[in-house]
Amino acid sequence: MTFMPLPPDTQKMNGFGEGDEPFYRRHLLAVVVFFSTMGFLAAPWPFEVKAHAAMHGLCAQTPSHTFYFDGRPLPFDGRMTGIYSGVLASFLILISLGRHRAAGLPSIGAGLVLFIFLGAMAADGFNSLLTDLGMWHPYTPSNELRLLTGWMAGVGIGTIMVMLAGMTLWRSPRMRMRVLPAWWWPCLLILPIVPVRLLIESGSTLVYYPISMLLMGSAVIAFTTLVLCTLLMLLNRENEYERFSQARGLAAVSMLIAIAIIVAIGGGRFWLEAATGVAALV
Repeated sequence: MTFMPLPPDTQKMNGFGEGDEPFYRRHLLAVVVFFSTMGFLAAPWPFEVKAHAAMHGLCAQTPSHTFYFDGRPLPFDGRMTGIYSGVLASFLILISLGRHRAAGLPSIGAGLVLFIFLGAMAADGFNSLLTDLGMWHPYTPSNELRLLTGWMAGVGIGTIMVMLAGMTLWRSPRMRMRVLPAWWWPCLLILPIVPVRLLIESGSTLVYYPISMLLMGSAVIAFTTLVLCTLLMLLNRENEYERFSQARGLAAVSMLIAIAIIVAIGGGRFWLEAATGVAALV
């Protein structure tokens, strides 16, 4: 007996088409994002307390190093605010410019600029440490410099993550496409710091909530990207996908794991502070 292939419309009617997948499977990643966000917002504590606790394991949250909005601190201090803002901005800009499929190393010029960016954050962090220890330091630290040098480092971290995803996710990774093709590309990724700094300087409560949510979202995106790339390699499923929609299930699982890791690190820090008697930096 010979079986003829079903026409495309018939395949969809019989459940073979992607369009016939249940809603929760077609929008699994969106469902995870929605319920995670709603769960956070619905928790019966003040927003700033929840945001501080959620990111407690990822940042020192030193009060003197943090930006405030009408007495409400951001969930990260100035340097980590810059890092995660830079990561998010790099993701959005590189994806919008079609570099999300790039799997080639940055150009030599771009690599040198990124190295300078990372070195600037290390130097500013060391200067801040010397200040906190009461030792001689070259210059007076400031949250503005922490934000700037953190953003510069975030550009480097975000670029590496985009390149790593390009190497592991897509079926035909573009190995000859450099994720940053010229030295001025890292400089381009710094430009969004100007409007972000102006928004922070406003000190408005209306700005506080969206910036805090974006910072927490950036942390989740960064961890999700690392978990996703790791799972692809552990499961031997790298370079299998033509479109991101095909990886949405694994991406949703990666996000759940990423959130669990962030919560576990924060919980571990709370436990360590309680066990050692070290006061939380709030």
